[in-house]
Parts: sequence; structure tokens; C-alpha cells
Amino acid sequence: MCIRDRVTSIAIKDGKAYFRNKFVRTEDFDKEEALGKYTEPSIFTAADPRKPAFFWRLFNDILAGNLNRKQNGAYNVLNWGGNLVAVDYKKPYELDPDTLETVGHGASPLSSVMHTSHYRTVDEPDGSGRRCVAFLNEVDWRSETTGAVFYEFDEDGNEVSRRAYDYPAAYVHDLVVTDNYYILFDCPIKIDFPAVFTKYIFEKSCLSELICEDTDRRPLFRIFPRRGESREVKTVEADYWCYAYHHVNGFENDDGDIVFDTCTWDKFTLYFTDITNPNGKDNFPRMKLSRFIIDMKKYEAKHYLLSDVPCELPITSWDYTGEKYEHMYLSTSVGRKDGVNGPMQALTKCSLKTDETKLYTEEQWIPGEHKFAMEPFFVPRSGKDLDEDDGWVVALVHDARYEDSDFGGRGTEMVIIDAKKFSEGPVARLRLPKYVPYGVHGSWSPEYIAGPPKADELARLEELRKNSDGTVSYTHLTLPTILLV
Repeated sequence: MCIRDRVTSIAIKDGKAYFRNKFVRTEDFDKEEALGKYTEPSIFTAADPRKPAFFWRLFNDILAGNLNRKQNGAYNVLNWGGNLVAVDYKKPYELDPDTLETVGHGASPLSSVMHTSHYRTVDEPDGSGRRCVAFLNEVDWRSETTGAVFYEFDEDGNEVSRRAYDYPAAYVHDLVVTDNYYILFDCPIKIDFPAVFTKYIFEKSCLSELICEDTDRRPLFRIFPRRGESREVKTVEADYWCYAYHHVNGFENDDGDIVFDTCTWDKFTLYFTDITNPNGKDNFPRMKLSRFIIDMKKYEAKHYLLSDVPCELPITSWDYTGEKYEHMYLSTSVGRKDGVNGPMQALTKCSLKTDETKLYTEEQWIPGEHKFAMEPFFVPRSGKDLDEDDGWVVALVHDARYEDSDFGGRGTEMVIIDAKKFSEGPVARLRLPKYVPYGVHGSWSPEYIAGPPKADELARLEELRKNSDGTVSYTHLTLPTILLV
């Protein structure tokens, strides 16, 4: 799991869990740590460490077009083909799978190309194995063009496909992959040029706040061929005006049409202020669970509302990515009063038949009055010929109470829920030794990595102790803890 510059892991084996927590040592991180101050601008921060900020922003950023920003190094983390990488929006950082220490760029094919923090794993229909599909979407707002590149890596971590496309300038966040297509959701946005010269150059807004709603057009599906020689990009207009950041899944139905499931928003904000800073008036969760069916003969997309319970950070079984599926798991809102939805606290399992446009069940688990569940992961049970939902839903839960907590005060716990008995709640809860801040994304690795320290790591720790004042902490490296059952 990634928390802005930091990677956290919990390795479970033989009834024990091993906790690790490391900063990703990007070039900017090392530079700022050595200087003892912030020196690099961030896409999400109005204040600018470059002085005088007015001249930097006007002449360097706007007129010269040099919009490079600090690389956080950790919006997601992925273990694929024997390579562990932390990803944000540039070239990923390889991590040591035993210690989480930063190795750097170029240590594997996965850390040698630029791609975003979103990816999909799909099984090839010819039985040749599973692919990890990553993508890069670079926008040039001056020329109003976008360059998209889709990469595919086999189970050994080798790059086996790279397909590049050009299309009009667009804001996209996530992708859906089916047997024959890559699909991107093009949100209806534009650059707020007045804000560039009235807010941005005066440090009254950050770079990300220069993107605003474009109410003159509808959202678009950009559909890219995944196979063959064609590089033609099909564009399909949605019949429902919305935004979508994180998608559930997608597949091709028996008619050759594309089913595209996602979490839709009725207003645009890169800060997700409706869920990160709700005030019960202007900002409160209002996302919806939506299904679009894209007619690939008429090139029309029809919207169906699956649920109006606000939801985000969806996950499905990786065994069903890009295929017909039935179950999904999401972070959801709790309660509703006077038209205002409550905060994002719960986890919800939603189920629907592949050819339906209505849920047949919606089960919610609420961790507690002052507890907030983060992004869930689905871990399939070991075995063959199992049901799609035969497995475990794993998530971190933030306990906000200093007092009156049923689990040791403010902090973070990991919960494990039997997906088939979802509404019954956790079968196991694990209190983490350190508070884990709200993160962005993460993944589950079937390969056991980042476990207890090996001999060479213990030797380095002992050497650190000898050369220090005797207060070397093991906490950021590993802490064995009994799993509560």
C-alpha cells in the first residue's frame, strides 16, 4: 500500500504478520532531505518553494512550459514478475522485495518505462498466461493532443507488447482492459485560463486546480484496439454527464458490446474534496455506482444506475479482470440525512448478473462509529473450481478515537472478511504497531515478500546500533505480530 512517498507492507505467514514501512527514496526526496527543506514544487500544493514564486510560475511554468513537478514515487505498489515497484506518474522505482529499500529505475522492464499508478491484470484467451497492462497518458494542452502508450508484461516481467496512440487532449485517470480493447474514460474538463493568471502565478492555487469542468461537452469513451495492426481510436459519447476516476471492471458481452462499470461523480475535483474534506453543505460524498453499455455497432453508450450509495476505490477478483464477473467490493458512504450523505466509512459488496443492469444484492459492513475503511483488496482462496467470491476481502481501517476505542485507541488495524459472509464482518483483526496515514492505492501479492529480516539485514541493524547511541528502532523495518483470530 502507498501513502504519498511511503510504502507499507504486511506479510502474513504461519499465523504471523510482519509490518514494514519505508519511504521511497526518490531523487527529490534525497535532495530535500540533504538540504533539510522543501525545494521542489508539488502539483497539489499552492505554496511554491521556488523564490520568487511569481517569476518561476510565470516565466518557467507558463511561458516556457516547464511543468515538471516533484515525483512522490508512491501512488501504488505492484509486485509482478519477480519485481516490486512503487509507481506514481513517471518511471517507477524498483524496491528490494525483502526490505522495501529503494533500488531505483531500470532494474527491470517494469521499472524501465514510464506509466501511471493504475494497471490491470488480464488472462490471455489463448491460455498463454496472465498479463499486467500498464499505461501512460501524456497531455500537451498547448497543442491539444494526448499521447497514450499501453504496455503489457508477461508473468516473468518481460515487456511483450507496446502500443502507442494519439488523440485529442483529455483527462483520464484509470483504464479498463478487455480481450480486444483498452478503454479510457475522457472526463469533460478544460484548462481554467483565467485562474492561471489570477491565482496560480500568485500562489493562490496549485497546478492541479487549473483544471475545471467543461459543461459544453459530454464524457467520452476512448476505445483503442489491443490487437492487430490498426491504431484507429474509436470515440463514443456517453448519454450521462459525469466524471469517473476509478473503474470497477469491463468486459465484452455476447453481442460484442463493451460493458464498462465505474464510480461516477457529478462534479469535478482532483482533490476529491467531497470525500477528503466534507462539510455537509458544498462537499459531501455523492458518487454513484454506474454501468455503461457501449454499443460497438452504433458507437453509443447508455448509462444505468446500479446504486446511489456513494462509492469509490473499487476492486474485483483479479481472476475475472476483463471478463464477465458478478462481484465487486468498494469503500462506501454511511448514512444519509436531509439529502446529505455521510462519510466514507464502510466496505460494501455489490453483486449483479453479467447481463443485468440492477444489483441483486448490496451488503455493507460498517467498522464502527469513528472508524474509516480504506481501499479493499480481494484475495482468492487457494484451490481449483472455486466460486468467484470464494476468498477474503482485506482492508486497513483508521480508528479515529483516542479514547473509548474497542481496539487500543487511535491507530490503524487490518481487517480480513470472508467474502461469502461479507455482512458478518471480519474473521480477523490485526492492530498495526504504527499508525498508517490514509493512502492512495495498493495491491495484494500472492508471493510472500517483505517478511521478517534475514541475516544480512539483521547484521546491518546491529552495525547501526553499534555506531549510534543505542536507540536504533526496528519499527520501520519489521515487527512480528500474532494474527488475532
